[in-house]
Amino acid sequence: MRSLRPGRWPDADALAGHFFMAPSTLRRKLSLEGQSYQALKDQVRRDLAIARLDAGAANFAELALELGFADGSAFHKAFKKWTGSTPGQYRTQVAAETASAESSGVLSETLGHR
Repeated sequence: MRSLRPGRWPDADALAGHFFMAPSTLRRKLSLEGQSYQALKDQVRRDLAIARLDAGAANFAELALELGFADGSAFHKAFKKWTGSTPGQYRTQVAAETASAESSGVLSETLGHR
């Protein structure tokens, strides 16, 4: 699924057909693993969202559409459910952690050269 844009992800019936099994068999096999197809899609969406935000994705509305959400508010709600923070809060936190790590590295280099 990671190699396809979320809008091109197959539905459960098509995915089952890809694996030459009935949709009920796919659901049962996923259930035995404690998963559902929707949960797997959500996990991939979460990972893609985090990666895009870490890479500096600027426009949340575009990111929401890219990830297959109907609108930005649905993306914000899902992201907060996944991470406990909004996309903006997450990006601010990552930027602060990056700045802190960079300043610690500079400090370490400065102290190491004395």
